[in-house]
This record gives sequence, C-alpha cells and structure tokens, in this order.
Amino acid sequence: MPIHLMFENSADEPLAYVIGGLAAIPLAFGLWRLNNAWFKPLDLVGAR
Repeated sequence: MPIHLMFENSADEPLAYVIGGLAAIPLAFGLWRLNNAWFKPLDLVGAR
C-alpha cells in the first residue's frame, strides 16, 4: 500500500491517532529523563 494512501480513509484516522499516541509515550519519557539529567530537579524532601 502506498504511503500517501495509508490514511486516506476517514475510518483509519483513529488508528493513526492511536499509533501516534503510543509512539509519543517513549519519546516523552526520554525527554523527561533528559530534562532530569540536564536540570537537576529540586529535592523537596532534602529542602526541609
């Protein structure tokens, strides 16, 4: 199936959102880990 016909049907759009959402989970987790590595989060327990 050609790429430009993959999401041509409107019935396939929810599947595209599901695939995109599942792909965004590890991406967001990786960005969160990278953010914690660059900018050390505040230690709320040790601040007391």
